[in-house]
Amino acid sequence: MSKTLTINPKAVIFRKMTTGNNCRCKIGWALPLMLFLTALALRTAGISNDLHLGNIYHPDTPKQMRAIDRFMDGQYYVETGNPDFDGYPFFNSHLIARLYIVYDGMQSFIRGHLGVPYEPFEPSMETRYWTARLLNALVSAFAVLVIYAMGARFWSRTAGVIAALLLALSPLDITAAHFAMSDTMAAFMALAALYFALKAYQDQRLHNYIAGGILAAAAFSAKYHGGMVLAAFLVAHLCRYPLIGPALSKESLRRGSLLTGTFLAGILLTTPALLTYPKGAFRQIAGFIEHTSGYGMRAEIAEMNLLEQFIAGMRMN
Repeated sequence: MSKTLTINPKAVIFRKMTTGNNCRCKIGWALPLMLFLTALALRTAGISNDLHLGNIYHPDTPKQMRAIDRFMDGQYYVETGNPDFDGYPFFNSHLIARLYIVYDGMQSFIRGHLGVPYEPFEPSMETRYWTARLLNALVSAFAVLVIYAMGARFWSRTAGVIAALLLALSPLDITAAHFAMSDTMAAFMALAALYFALKAYQDQRLHNYIAGGILAAAAFSAKYHGGMVLAAFLVAHLCRYPLIGPALSKESLRRGSLLTGTFLAGILLTTPALLTYPKGAFRQIAGFIEHTSGYGMRAEIAEMNLLEQFIAGMRMN
């Protein structure tokens, strides 16, 4: 007697879910992972920058390194009278100081558990340089994954791979990661904020506004012009409410207020000087922006009003 072959549809679906899809998922992330590792290798190659010879290659780096000591001691506001120092964005220094404080607490706990006398962690200047450079290299490499995810999610996987490849091999991005500076961190935070701006345009979930606001604030505190990514987020929001009526609806205003409030709260968290001495810190930040906006300005441009300066600058660019 012949037997009839029967196929269980549920078993077929389960097999596809546990084999084919996972296989495609693994293959789909294999290339971005290779680009991430390539980017990390390029950014860590020669990252010492002759540090053993005392070379730092950037005049602003010592500001960041000296600020770490102050932040580890809880001193967030300093008045020096030097316009190149007062109001300088120190998000990287804050972040590294937090890492050292966490490390010191962990080693204190372990020493106490083992019965070993506590020795405060006091990072040398060279340790701070290495921490800042390695952190920038790692963040810059992760930006490759962010831009891949952005391209693959909102355009196509091919677009994501091309964008990730261009960023992984970007000479400017590789060079910036070799400095103990905040440019790389600001670029990463702005890129991540842009990713959530596109997500907010796509599905309008509130957590996208919260994440985008915090990341935009971190970009601002790392490099003040990095906060301009908030404008891209507002454009994404208004594209969902293109007419005046919907734009002024409770739903739209609630999301816009959430984004703005999160951004402002994020600035306070990432620039603690605004909490400890808000009046002085705000004055310093405004003064620093005004001071640095005039770098390299010719006399004939300096005599123009602000709008004329902007038009002249755009024309030259």
